[in-house]
Amino acid sequence: MNLEVDCSFTCGPTVAIGKPCAKQITVRNTGDAPAEDVVLEDTPQSGLNVADGSSFPMNLGTLAPGQTVTRSVNFSANAPGTYTNTVRVRSGDASAESTCSIEVTEGKLEITKVCDPTKAQAGSAVRFVVAVSNTGRAPLENVVVVDEFPEGIRATSQNSASLGTLMPGDSQDVIFTGVAEAPGTYTNVARATADGQQEVRAQCTLEVVK
Repeated sequence: MNLEVDCSFTCGPTVAIGKPCAKQITVRNTGDAPAEDVVLEDTPQSGLNVADGSSFPMNLGTLAPGQTVTRSVNFSANAPGTYTNTVRVRSGDASAESTCSIEVTEGKLEITKVCDPTKAQAGSAVRFVVAVSNTGRAPLENVVVVDEFPEGIRATSQNSASLGTLMPGDSQDVIFTGVAEAPGTYTNVARATADGQQEVRAQCTLEVVK
C-alpha cells in the first residue's frame, strides 16, 4: 500500500479578496493492496478559510489498488497575501502530504476631481470632472460615484453615476454639470464607493464672481 496526494487551486495563481476559490485535492493508492480507512486532513494557513461548509478530517473510506479519489473544497480569504495550504492523507502506517499556494489580491479605489473652470461668472455653466480609478490588483465591483453640489450651484445633471466593475488599472471619468447662480467660493465634494472598499473623497474649489 502506497498513498500519494496533491492539491492545486483551480482559479489560477491569484484570486480577489473575499471571493471563493476551489482547491482540488487528488488522492491515489499507487500500491498493490487496498488502503483502508483513508483519512484526508487539510491545514490551511491562518486567514484562509473553508467557504463551502466542508470539514476535516474527511473520511475517504477504502481505496482499491490504483484507485484515485478527488475532492474539491472552496476557500476564501479576507486579507491580501500569499497563503499556503497543506493537505495530508493517511491510512494505517502509510501517509503522504502536499502543499499548494494561492495569492489573494485586492483592488484599490482612488478618486480625483477638477473644477472646470476654477473661476466663473454668476449665471455661467460649470463642470466638475471626477476620475475614478482602480490602482489595485483585483477588480472593484459596484463602483458608484456621487457629487455633492453645494448650495449656490444648481445641478443640471444627475448627481450620481454607477460605473459597475473597474478592472485593475482602469480609470473612468464622470462629468457633472451645473450653473453657478450666486457669487462666492464653493467647495464641491465627490465621493466614490465599491464593494469591500472604504469610501474615498476628492474636492475642488470654484470661485464665482459677479
